[in-house]
Amino acid sequence: MPHRPDFSQHRPDQRFDSYRQRVGRLHRGETEVGFLLIEVKPYYEQVGGHLWWRRWGPVHDVLWESTLVDGKHSDSLVPDDTSTDVLRAYGAGCFDYYGEALRVVWTDREASRRLRESHFGR
Repeated sequence: MPHRPDFSQHRPDQRFDSYRQRVGRLHRGETEVGFLLIEVKPYYEQVGGHLWWRRWGPVHDVLWESTLVDGKHSDSLVPDDTSTDVLRAYGAGCFDYYGEALRVVWTDREASRRLRESHFGR
């Protein structure tokens, strides 16, 4: 039994490519209130065993949202069963911030890189 998941069969999820490492500017009405960083990360779960006899499920990509809103940082994993709806909302310029609908304006790759480094340290 492997100690670690098998990444050899992992293929990046192309649905996420438009938002991979992207930063959006978040707005409440016309006022900019923060930023949203989308990262795509490989994810796996232990499906059985323990110690050195662990068994792993398949490796797949998930969306990871990091926010800086009103000076507060938070982050969360987007559950697999909601990722299609979340992608649809991103495309429509919407972001659900703890039940509050914010408008998101996506930056280009270069601006995303600068904002990622300056506001998220990545």
